[in-house]
Amino acid sequence: MDEEHEHTPGQLHGGLWLFDVTDPSTIKPISVWHLTERASPYVTTGDRFGAHQFQERMRDFCLYTAWFGGGLRVIDIADPERPTEVAWWLPEPPPGQRSPQANDVDLDGNGLIYVIDRNRGLSILERTA
Repeated sequence: MDEEHEHTPGQLHGGLWLFDVTDPSTIKPISVWHLTERASPYVTTGDRFGAHQFQERMRDFCLYTAWFGGGLRVIDIADPERPTEVAWWLPEPPPGQRSPQANDVDLDGNGLIYVIDRNRGLSILERTA
């Protein structure tokens, strides 16, 4: 991941990189998945928007990723050359904030998704699609 600290307008935000690590001595990039600010109806100018943290243990080919102002993004990486978004969740910003700030995500053994937002706290979700 390219965690975003400062954003230069006109450039892509921090994205999700996929690498081939079959041979640790020759790690190779395979693809990159990006999300545009247009994916959020909230004002994100001046707020962090790019990729931040993804789940630490995968259970299938879906990667659950905290995307700051883009909320939760679920990316299917079964074909690592063509990562595809298959689900997302974007909460309203809390009062006084311009955008959500998804910061951390994890899943439990029952399929519940835990998303921490820097400004609104913990949300517990269940994927239905």
